[in-house]
Amino acid sequence: MTEDLKMVGEEYAKLGSDSFNALVRSWGDVNKGFQAVAEEVTDYTKTAFEDATRTLEQLVRAKSPEQVIEIQSQFVQTFFDAYVAKLSKLSELYVVMARDASKLITQAPIKKDTWSRAFSSCSEGNTKNWREG
Repeated sequence: MTEDLKMVGEEYAKLGSDSFNALVRSWGDVNKGFQAVAEEVTDYTKTAFEDATRTLEQLVRAKSPEQVIEIQSQFVQTFFDAYVAKLSKLSELYVVMARDASKLITQAPIKKDTWSRAFSSCSEGNTKNWREG
């Protein structure tokens, strides 16, 4: 009977260890995902700043109010398109990050029959001995 309880303890410790290892690997994937998101945001910020600077230079050189309106309209359209595209890319990155992180956790090696195997010898007459200690 003591061996059975020892086996239950060992299985439980192994299950906890395996689950913890899966969680650590999952956090590693989340970290990589956040790094990819940070790279995308940095790239977008750099590009947006360059576009805004280029537009400002064009506005300074504009010779009429019509040219100013045209330059602003082009800038707003380009800015909006780039913003929507980057948001789409970021949402894809978040979905991939969540899927990859949850995959490791949900596929952690969980033995559903651990308890039934451990207590199989506790059936019938052995249960009485186990309860009485």
